[in-house]
Amino acid sequence: MTVAELTAKISVVGEAAAVRALQRVGQSARSVGEAIRTAADATRLFEVAQASFATVTGIEAAKAYDSQVRGLAAYSRNAEELQAQLSRLQEIAKLPGLGLKEVRQGVLQLEAAGISAQTSERALMAFGNALALVGRGKSELDGVILALGQIASKGQISAEEINQIAERVPQVRQALVTAFGTASTEAIQKMGISANDAITRIISAMEQLPKATGGAITTFENLQDAIERAFLPIGRGILDIFGASSGGAERLIDQVGRLAQELGNVLTAIGNSGVIQETIDKLFRTLGGGGGYAEGFARFAANILAFFSDIIPTVQNAINTILNVVTDSVGTLTLSILRSLSMIPGSGVTDTAIGVAEGVLSAGSSYGQSLIQDVDMGATAERYFQQIMAAYGPQGLPAGLNFGGIQQNAGTTSPISSLLGQIANNTKTTAEALTLRRETLGGGQLGQLGVTAAEMAGSAGPIRMGDFMGGGNRGLIPAGTELERAVRSVIRDEARRNGTPGIMKRF
Repeated sequence: MTVAELTAKISVVGEAAAVRALQRVGQSARSVGEAIRTAADATRLFEVAQASFATVTGIEAAKAYDSQVRGLAAYSRNAEELQAQLSRLQEIAKLPGLGLKEVRQGVLQLEAAGISAQTSERALMAFGNALALVGRGKSELDGVILALGQIASKGQISAEEINQIAERVPQVRQALVTAFGTASTEAIQKMGISANDAITRIISAMEQLPKATGGAITTFENLQDAIERAFLPIGRGILDIFGASSGGAERLIDQVGRLAQELGNVLTAIGNSGVIQETIDKLFRTLGGGGGYAEGFARFAANILAFFSDIIPTVQNAINTILNVVTDSVGTLTLSILRSLSMIPGSGVTDTAIGVAEGVLSAGSSYGQSLIQDVDMGATAERYFQQIMAAYGPQGLPAGLNFGGIQQNAGTTSPISSLLGQIANNTKTTAEALTLRRETLGGGQLGQLGVTAAEMAGSAGPIRMGDFMGGGNRGLIPAGTELERAVRSVIRDEARRNGTPGIMKRF
């Protein structure tokens, strides 16, 4: 939409309506944004809960232990050698600047890069001590190990890896001077020293640094390792539940997967067998009295509506019936007593009294019967059903549509421009239908002289414009008003367009 179209639309619908529409759009955008933020918050909350559960149950520690031990086993000759290495790594992790999980991972990465287990362990101890000396902890160890592994993989020392180490361990440049007599990586490369030999020299130089003492950071990191070791057996046990098997038995995780697959196969078979469709068909045939879905829905709705429609009269009938029975029973008992008393001489009960009692009883019974309403819930439901089915049919278009006849040709005109064009055409047609030009300005040469059509038609005399406008309040159009100025402007414009300037002398 162009700026002109937007301006035209605002002028048509009104500034206030446009502002309200923009406010609604803004509110919708804010609602969508809030929904997205809510979903993101829920996702983050789920991730935090999942991570917390894995940490508390030891599953996270067990997963790390399992992957690291399996990797270290690939570089060990037997189980005894692997177990001895794990014991050494556990003791190394207690040193300042190190953590158990980080030590296992670091040694694994260095061994994978071609560095021996003994050299890898020395590297962890030396650089962990250097990190502790500059107040850093095990979180910085990954970058150091990555750089050492890259040196071993490239086969030479480069400035990139040294800079990466120096960001975490600034003592490394002095260690280069101690090991090679220079901190220039280019000079070291020219010495022709192998990568493993260079790493060993750097480690030896780093081992000459003062030994760091355990502080708060070391204590806290050792506490974290102790907690992980405490929960590690639990996590391994949970993983074994799903992954372990014995005696050729299927693993639980495989059983769960097979169970889900079989369940999916059964659901697919149910869908393809047609039993659900047959059940639904029977249900609606029963509800609809043998008809289809429409009859079933209609009869179900009719029964519900009839119940709510007739439930109150039905309850009232039940109450009135109970009252009638009680009243009749009391009246009958009273008549029996009166008749018995009438047989006793001197009781004072006469036949007249008995007749009055019988009349009262009969009237009360008749009145009670009149309170019973004619209620037939089944008939009401059937009537409702017939009414619903009589009105049943396709939904069609929504009711109350306002058809304006506005059409839009794709790629040519917009709805706003079409609407404005239609308004202009209607205005032009209306203006041409006016007789102002024909009746006032005349035509031809006489019109150029200022002779009007009324004068040419044989009017009694010339038409004076003062009879129509001006002249105080005597004229048809009061002088000095907006209406007078508008009419004069229209007449002037018409005179110019029609080439009749003589008419202007009359104004």
